[in-house]
Amino acid sequence: MPTAMSTMFTFGIFSVIFLAIGILLFVMSDQIVEYRVSYEEACKDTLQDETKECIIENAFEIKDNVVNGPIYVYYQLDNFYQNHRRYVKSRENQ
Repeated sequence: MPTAMSTMFTFGIFSVIFLAIGILLFVMSDQIVEYRVSYEEACKDTLQDETKECIIENAFEIKDNVVNGPIYVYYQLDNFYQNHRRYVKSRENQ
């Protein structure tokens, strides 16, 4: 049968462990560098004309920060689906 003192001791140990894990996760997440590039301004004229191709060079040049590895790159598309006709037309299966 657990007593009040053993219950408080157990909760105290778990709270210290979870507090340490939380501080560690907070410090690690504070070191994450997020860099976003919006293609809407650079490719504004190609959205109206489907024959033009939008090529952006040096889009991910980061001058302010030194980024140590590992580096993860995520690509986000809004309101664009894989069955969209422009995607299907431009796709190459290799």
